Amino acid sequence: MEFWLWFLGIVVAAVSYLSKTLLADPRLEFRAVVGRIDADLIFYSNLITATPADVRDKDKLTEASAALRRHASDLTAAHNRLSWVKNKRRKQVAHATSSLIGLSNITGKGDDVHYLQFMDQVVVDLELWRQHGELMVKGKPSVESSALPSTSTAQVAPRSDGV
Repeated sequence: MEFWLWFLGIVVAAVSYLSKTLLADPRLEFRAVVGRIDADLIFYSNLITATPADVRDKDKLTEASAALRRHASDLTAAHNRLSWVKNKRRKQVAHATSSLIGLSNITGKGDDVHYLQFMDQVVVDLELWRQHGELMVKGKPSVESSALPSTSTAQVAPRSDGV
């Protein structure tokens, strides 16, 4: 009887470890990469849209461009760790990756049109939350959001700051 309890304990521990390593860790890593992308898109947005005349420190432009490219490669690597699981987001991740590289290429060139296209592609494909008026909208492009989006066409969540 003791042997079977001991054996069952080892089997449960092994299954738990494998499920954590093969399922939970790659998903958490992917979400962490998406979180870093979201944070840096906000942090570097003034540099991405800046014209060359607006920027005094060219090293900051290089830093922003390199960060966006690093995020594109990290996103692909994190998604590839999930690839053995049936994953419906392969096209979305590929579009987001190419949009991050596009943002890297236009950093500091003052290209607002491409900025909006690339940014909207990343926001929609990675399902990032963006604020539109008083609502937090998931994956809603900013180009189409000149007015508040209706709740029937977008997923809406209450603001987290209690307003």
